[in-house]
Amino acid sequence: MRMLNLLKEIELPKVQVGSSIMPGKVNPVIPEATIQAALKVMANDFLITECTSRSTFQINEFIPLLAFSILESMEILIKTNEMLEKYVREIKPNPEKCREYLDRNPIMITAFVPHIGYEKASILLKEFFASGKDNLREFLKEKLGKEMVEKLLSPHNLMSLGYRDYA
Repeated sequence: MRMLNLLKEIELPKVQVGSSIMPGKVNPVIPEATIQAALKVMANDFLITECTSRSTFQINEFIPLLAFSILESMEILIKTNEMLEKYVREIKPNPEKCREYLDRNPIMITAFVPHIGYEKASILLKEFFASGKDNLREFLKEKLGKEMVEKLLSPHNLMSLGYRDYA
């Protein structure tokens, strides 16, 4: 979430406006709090593992610490889940920025490989880079036709598993 926010693909809710070193910056405190909660639960997992491994025969002298760590982890996870669930509902996507990144990403050429072949896809990509253009989708429309490009780069085709016939 923090990276997607940094790349402007999403906008995180402004929970705690202000930064100690950058005026106007909004810190992603909920994702950071979530990471810290996860680290604490991981630390408790280490304690739980150590407590269970140090028992003497069938007696475990460390049950108080073991129980405390389990219960603390459960409480942290429940509260973090509640906090994060409310927060995630307020995240705003930036479809324009996502589309911009997609349209200039050379990886999309792989969607065409089953239809035009690896060699032609490579040639087209080299030609795109040499053209100085920054929108691969529009470049491919010029070269392969709008219908083919829109069909192959549709969200349905891109998210489907396996080979999809263009016809």
